[in-house]
Amino acid sequence: MLELRAAGETTADLADRIGEDPAWLTRKLHGQTPIDIGDAMKWAVELGVQIIPVFDDGAELKLTLS
Repeated sequence: MLELRAAGETTADLADRIGEDPAWLTRKLHGQTPIDIGDAMKWAVELGVQIIPVFDDGAELKLTLS
């Protein structure tokens, strides 16, 4: 969310660029529905995030963003 604000964009802008429903993306970003590693990577690439987390095991892939 900070990266969106820094870029002067909204969740709807990101949803449009990645081809996802804005309401569904908002739910994911607010931790109301699970995300997978593909979501996290897609958002990072699209937003130009330079630091990507490293996971030691599959249990750490159960992410919830708030």
